[in-house]
Amino acid sequence: MRRFAVGFVRSLIVPAGFVLALAAAAQTVPSVESFSPEGLAKGVRQAVVRFNAAIVPLGDPRVALDVFAPACGGARGRARWVSATEWAYDFEADLPAGVRCTFTMKPGLKAVSGLLVRGRRTFSFNTGGPAVSLVMPYPESEVAEDQRFVLRLDALVDPAGIEKFVRFEPAGAPEPIPVRVVTGAERDEALKRTLYGKPEPTDVVIQPVLKLPSGEKVALIWGAGIAANGIAATESQQFVFATRKPLSLVI
Repeated sequence: MRRFAVGFVRSLIVPAGFVLALAAAAQTVPSVESFSPEGLAKGVRQAVVRFNAAIVPLGDPRVALDVFAPACGGARGRARWVSATEWAYDFEADLPAGVRCTFTMKPGLKAVSGLLVRGRRTFSFNTGGPAVSLVMPYPESEVAEDQRFVLRLDALVDPAGIEKFVRFEPAGAPEPIPVRVVTGAERDEALKRTLYGKPEPTDVVIQPVLKLPSGEKVALIWGAGIAANGIAATESQQFVFATRKPLSLVI
């Protein structure tokens, strides 16, 4: 009988590791595990939030989608639950450059356990300064001394900013050559002659204010510092061309 009692007591002893695991699980506080993207991010089409605990029961048609309030400069999108712990916001289109985006968690959000979600509640990113996605004529091609260039940008940019930060650097020249932004009917004609498809609102036409030296390599510099909506590009872009050599008479 005594042996039985001792064995019974021993069977009631729960391993210490199991007790600690239960205690840790009981103390888990729901919070955001990750938010993506953050900081500088180009071409953003989706924001994703992952929680460390189930926030919604999957399959329940009453599940709320507005757990975060996005403020992205007027850009629209649609929220959805990917899983019980993952919430996503899909934008209608890739965000252009010059957009600041902030997601703020709504007050009182609870997990399935009934516990309030704690910790960080606001997350943000920006899409960086404007960049050139297409140049016509194509880089490395031969161009005229007074060539007009079409730049397709990933954001609308003030022409004054372009004329301040964009330049031509001919090989061997002592100074860069500034650019002017071609506007109005001249712009429309240049786009019609240069592009094979439909022009975009972000297409810009530029021209050197002085003729480029003939028979030389010339770099078109899209300079760091040029901004869209107050967000400046942090890196320069360079596109190299060759100007045509002067015609020589053959006798």
